[in-house]
Amino acid sequence: MSDNERLLNDLEDLSDGDYTDEEVNPPMATEEEDIVQEKAGGISKLAKLLKSTLLVNTIKKVNELRLQQPNIQTMVGTIEEDPEYKLIVTANSLVAEIDTELVTVIKYIRDLYDARFRGLDTLVTNPLAYVKTVKAIGANEDVRKVDFSGFLVATTVLSINIANKGLPTSTLTPEALEEVNIACDMALELESTQQKV
Repeated sequence: MSDNERLLNDLEDLSDGDYTDEEVNPPMATEEEDIVQEKAGGISKLAKLLKSTLLVNTIKKVNELRLQQPNIQTMVGTIEEDPEYKLIVTANSLVAEIDTELVTVIKYIRDLYDARFRGLDTLVTNPLAYVKTVKAIGANEDVRKVDFSGFLVATTVLSINIANKGLPTSTLTPEALEEVNIACDMALELESTQQKV
């Protein structure tokens, strides 16, 4: 018996059961309900690294070491026992964790903001430029009045203006827009923290 025949038999067996229409075809949530459900936990529930003790302590130690004068000391023991080496290892692993968290936050922004400006992420492909663009546009209906200087080239700005003109007007709820702003601030803070580390 082929895989296709087995699959058809399994489907026939399933169709013999007594199922209500709601069990087979559950009602679909609207896009607005999806956003509200996703937002219920908020970005703070998804991205916790910025407030983690490990990151806060590592940044504090990095800042302390930056202020100290270079000190060549006679090391006794292995390099793995040196506190500075341990800090470097921790900082390197945190950079990778920050990268992962940044991807999560930017995906969250894209998922929410797509209701306001569908396809913006295809026009602004650099993730941090996308975050800055979303933050700059916000709820503005006329993107021609938004200042993108400093992070977008003129051709990308032109593409955004043209794309926005052809879009049906769709706005985010004030709550969703606030969540987008929080997530944008978090993404920019993560990027800044990654540069420090």
